[in-house]
Amino acid sequence: MSSTTARFSASPRLSFSLLLSLTALVACEDRLPEDKDDGSDGATDGATDGTTDGGSGDGTTDGSADGGTDGTADGGGDGGGTTDCQAPVDIGLWMDTEYMDATLLSTTPYTNDAGIAAVKAALPEGEEPVEVSLPISGATVTSVGYAPSGAGPDIWISDASGTVLTFRAGDDTLGVKPGDNVSFTVTQVTNYFDKLEITGLSDFSIDSSGNPIFYNVGYDTAIDVNAWAYQNVHIWGELVTEPVACGGAYSCFDLRSGSQTVAYRINLESLGDYPDRNGDCVQALAPLDIFSGAPQINIFNYDWRYVVF
Repeated sequence: MSSTTARFSASPRLSFSLLLSLTALVACEDRLPEDKDDGSDGATDGATDGTTDGGSGDGTTDGSADGGTDGTADGGGDGGGTTDCQAPVDIGLWMDTEYMDATLLSTTPYTNDAGIAAVKAALPEGEEPVEVSLPISGATVTSVGYAPSGAGPDIWISDASGTVLTFRAGDDTLGVKPGDNVSFTVTQVTNYFDKLEITGLSDFSIDSSGNPIFYNVGYDTAIDVNAWAYQNVHIWGELVTEPVACGGAYSCFDLRSGSQTVAYRINLESLGDYPDRNGDCVQALAPLDIFSGAPQINIFNYDWRYVVF
């Protein structure tokens, strides 16, 4: 974001490598605060690979208008100056990494039916997993969660009817990347606090790669939590509050993005000496999560966010 100092380096790829070497990304995370049991099932978040609810409210609306220039943050480090956190940003400057080919990003919605609507319709009423047999054919992987080496990550898949995610559904998804079109059979679904998760699958295959990766532009926009649920949202702005605990090792900030404020949730413990801070300029491309009916940016994979201070 402009000529400022990146938290780890000017390169997102190098930033993440340094993060890995500093912390080894081994911190464990609970699915709090709304866990079914004692909150000890240990999802990890970049060190986190699972879905999690929780966080502060959506705050109050404040800040500059679209493309405004009044939300500045003090630069940290050795005389970094000031940064306009509300200035327009080029998503391709930081998302073109080993994680994602930024040239694939698109704001054109999908038009194909890959079977996601039928999966959504199978949301169980109770909390117990339900066995099903539902085909997914040609869904696009729009986001990938962090996973320990050798394990399959959680993935977010999309078609014209929206997005659903897999949660600990097995190692079949190992090696998948955003932009892959995939097919498989859903064998189990779970209702996790009124959110559908694919918790079992079989016959997983990558049909093609390099397909468009859809995202919504969330900056200074009225976010439709129902239509955008789990879809990628690109949002940027300034962290304007001190972090507060919001489930396990997670902390929540208010992220001011233009004239709106959105909850921003991240595991600061795994960031070592370089945690996100009040006043930082943050941009994120992440699946939209929902908590208490309000939008929330949950950083389950550190590749989803970039910080300038």
